[in-house]
Amino acid sequence: MKRKLAGETFFLTEFTPRFGEGFVAFAGNAPGRIKAIELKGEDFIAQKDAFLCAQEGVDLDIAFTKKLRAGIFGGEGFIPERLSGTGTAFIHACGDFIEMELASGEVVKVDTGSVVGFDASVGYDIALAGNVKSMLFGGEGIFLTTLRGPGRVLLQSMTLANLAAALRPFMPSGAGSGSGSSGTSGTSFNIGTLFRD
Repeated sequence: MKRKLAGETFFLTEFTPRFGEGFVAFAGNAPGRIKAIELKGEDFIAQKDAFLCAQEGVDLDIAFTKKLRAGIFGGEGFIPERLSGTGTAFIHACGDFIEMELASGEVVKVDTGSVVGFDASVGYDIALAGNVKSMLFGGEGIFLTTLRGPGRVLLQSMTLANLAAALRPFMPSGAGSGSGSSGTSGTSFNIGTLFRD
């Protein structure tokens, strides 16, 4: 039930080689990159739908956020997934990965949809994007994810929503013609909304 709540299926498919070595290939659900996360007993928190596959020693669970504000306004990551155990896990991002190593107490604020995952040592919260004018006319939404170090943070250069907005004017439907300007303005990388304290 917890897996279903996180947007995953009830079951996981397990691949086991028989009669010698075997080969299995995996792909994400959108154009982007795949990254291996090596777990050695520490936990890694990933946004829902980022998890792709993992070795048998990796446990997959959901990590409820401790703060109600983050749960209500967290968007894609309001029920993040917790990867723990020992082994290699693979996660997927739309666009490219941007990796940051935050020092203790260092804060980064980024568009919520741009967060792919972070070490369990990183604090996670949702904050207002700024004043009323920037929230209404800035084009980046009302809330930003606030991540506080120490630990590693993985961001993606393009969200699925922005990719869809960029492609909308080129779709054969007649409805796409009226949204040309809004679609193009949404193509800017969300990483542009990054602020470091």
